[in-house]
Amino acid sequence: MDAAACAALDRDHSPVFAQTSSYARLIDGEGCVLLCEQGTRLVGVAALANGVDAAELLNLVVEPSMRRQGCAFALLRHACVWARDQERSLILLEIRASNIAARLLYEQSGFRVDGVRARYYLDTKSGLREDAILMSKDLTGELKHDDTDT
Repeated sequence: MDAAACAALDRDHSPVFAQTSSYARLIDGEGCVLLCEQGTRLVGVAALANGVDAAELLNLVVEPSMRRQGCAFALLRHACVWARDQERSLILLEIRASNIAARLLYEQSGFRVDGVRARYYLDTKSGLREDAILMSKDLTGELKHDDTDT
């Protein structure tokens, strides 16, 4: 797995992107990086950290030309499987309040809104701040990895 390729996709298509070193640490065992590929081209990536009590979805980014084709949903489903395999009963994430498409994806996947971090994100171009929506999903009822492959 190429941490630089993950970071490049992230940088090109995400308002808050991770550095290559962040992906490298996750790949080296601090978490998990899941890929969505079309042929040999990387079109989506999900980055997860393995916390003490819960897994945290740090980022999920899909190339714009591949959106609304199931890539994000598949990455999210496999992220939940990975978290369960790590014996975590909860997966956490946060998104910009303006990211309605992501919020709908997460809600359709069983995540619930837990709260708001007011003015958490800074838009470096405008200098304005935006709220972060905190979400979580209880994984205690999720199927094990072997049961989810269809």
